[in-house]
Order: sequence, then C-alpha cells, then structure tokens
Amino acid sequence: MLCGRRYRLRLTAVQAAMCEEFGNMCRAVWDTGLDQRRQYRRRGAWMNYVPPGR
Repeated sequence: MLCGRRYRLRLTAVQAAMCEEFGNMCRAVWDTGLDQRRQYRRRGAWMNYVPPGR
C-alpha cells in the first residue's frame, strides 16, 4: 500500500531565499533545454540518446 505524508516547512528568510534561487536555476536549465528541443524540431532534426546509424 502506498502512503503519502504531508509536511509543512517553516523556512527562515535565508532558507526561503536559497530555495527560490535553486528554483530559478532549475527553471533556467529547463527553459534552455526546452528551447533547444524546439529549435531542433523546427529544423526537422531529432534529439535522441541513441547515436545515428544504430
């Protein structure tokens, strides 16, 4: 049986600022990857883990 738990964090101002900074960094990486995928699709190319010719 799966059981989930919920916890409420009480962050200090410094911790909240760090969490926001980490979130902004993750968003920047995600947005960059998304933009690269869109550019590849516009050109008709495809990004894949398998090298071509396999």
